[in-house]
Parts: sequence; C-alpha cells; structure tokens
Amino acid sequence: NWRRFFDINELGGLRVERPAVFEATHAKIFELLAEGLVDGLRIDHIDGLADPRGYCRKLRRRVDRLAPGRHLPIYVEKILGEGETLHRDWCVDGSTGYEFMNQLSLLQHDPEGAQALGELWSRHSERPADFRQEAQLARQQILNGSLAGDFESVAHALLQVARDDLMTRDLTLGAIRRALQELIVHFPVYRTYISPLGRAAQDEVFFQQAMAGARQTLGEADWPVLDCLAGWLGGQPWRKRPVGRPRKLLKHACVRFQQLTSPTAAKAVEDTALYRSAVLLSRNDVGYNTGQFSAPVADFHAACANRLAEFPDNLLATATHDHK
Repeated sequence: NWRRFFDINELGGLRVERPAVFEATHAKIFELLAEGLVDGLRIDHIDGLADPRGYCRKLRRRVDRLAPGRHLPIYVEKILGEGETLHRDWCVDGSTGYEFMNQLSLLQHDPEGAQALGELWSRHSERPADFRQEAQLARQQILNGSLAGDFESVAHALLQVARDDLMTRDLTLGAIRRALQELIVHFPVYRTYISPLGRAAQDEVFFQQAMAGARQTLGEADWPVLDCLAGWLGGQPWRKRPVGRPRKLLKHACVRFQQLTSPTAAKAVEDTALYRSAVLLSRNDVGYNTGQFSAPVADFHAACANRLAEFPDNLLATATHDHK
C-alpha cells in the first residue's frame, strides 16, 4: 500500500506487491525501457512499500530482461539514519544521495559553534536545543493526529496477534497502544525490513535502540508488553509460527508497523521538527542528522571510501527537490 503523500486520504493506495497492480502501474515505464528511451530509474518513497526489497529485486529482473546487454541503474530515494547502510541484496545501484549531502554539510560547520548557538536558540525560543527532543515531541503529535488512524490499525493488528496466543491473550489494547507509541517515538531510523527470518543484524541494532529509549519514558508496568512487541515485530521469525492464521496475523502486523514508522518519521522530522528548531538552519534538511552539528574531515573520507566499496555508482546530491 503506497501513497504519494502519507496523510492525504483522498489519494488511493497502490498495492504493488500484487502482480496485477505491479504490471498495470509500470506498463508505460516498461514500454519506454523496451524502446531504449530510458537510461535509468529513480524510485521515490521506497520505504512506503510493503516489501521494498521484493519490489527492487523484481524490478531489477524485469529491467534486465527489457534491456539485455546493458546495465540500467536503479536508484532508491532512501533516507539513511546514523549508522544505517543501504541493503546490498536489494539489487539497486545506490541511493539518490541525500546522505552525501549530509556528509558534505557536516564539513562546513565549526564544532566550536554548537554550544553557543544551542544556548542562544533555547534562550530566545524557550524550546529545546536538542533536536532529538524536538523530533520526539513531533512524533507524539503525528501519532495522535494525522496518522492516528494508521496507528490504531497497527495497534489492533498487534492485538489480534496477542489474542491468538494463550500466553498473551489477556493483553489489553490500551497497554499495546502505550508500548507501541513509545517504541515509534524513539525509533532512530525510518523503518526496519523484517523478513520471514526476522530482523537482520542492522535492523536489530536500531530496534534495540528504540526499545532502550521507550523504556526511559514508558511505565515499568508496561515493559513486558514492550518485550512482546519486540518478539512479534521481527524477533520471532514468521516461519516458526504455525502455517495459516497465526503466521498471517503476524506478517500483517509487521508489514503495517513498518509502513507506520516510515511516514511517522517523514511527517514528524521533515515536515514538523525541521520547521520548529532553528539552532542552525543550514543543518535543517531532509536526509540530515540535524542533531549533529559537524564532523571531521576523516569521517568524510571514510564515508567516501565505504561508498566506493559498496555502491560506487551511488548518486552524489548537493541539492534535491526536498530542500527546506
């Protein structure tokens, strides 16, 4: 289910994981590819899909068949969080370069100015200088506002998972809501990519960061519910669940959860917190780790070396249509 703008209900959702929908929505693109009129593809909002990995791999196979003998690059618009890397098994040529723009920006700021500007902003605005706090406040607002319906859908999906197990069937919707909200509020990246085998190593790191943050703000009585969410949302491989209803319920909950954390991050950070925090406007942009003021030259060179090794054809953006 994919929408160009996350919280505009008048827009239809496209379930491109369904073969018929995939073919119908890509017919013109495939026609142009077959005619040799396209040199590459840029995939927007990849994190909104139910299965980004499956989509990218399917698209790569089709592109290779339509353009035999030449490699057409596929780039995905993926906002990478701190410490996050693009998955190699997606079979894409790289991202659209937002992370490069962030790395370049970090070179242009003197770290000695961070404290002074932060204090100046807090004194005159009476708002936190710590961007992470601003983003978390925005996440709470979004989950209780424009994405409240999506949040309720995920909470009810998790409730169905709970009721399907004798050990968790007494969990209440209220407890699930509280734990789920704090988990999403503290999520450090846009989303995870849960497979039938569960969470990958990189996703596990980010999920545990969210768990640690949630425990700081969630009442201790709800910590066991948080542990249940950790198990359901990729901690327990789908394939270990009984075939049929139990596996279907768990997979549905995982997919819907991942399709909630991504727009929550976009709406809360890109469209809200970046307009509320003005410690340093040149560090307020989509794809930036706004809470980080600057970085040494050595970090930039290390990032370039890693990009050369992993995705040598990655795009290098210095401006995008998302500029604030």
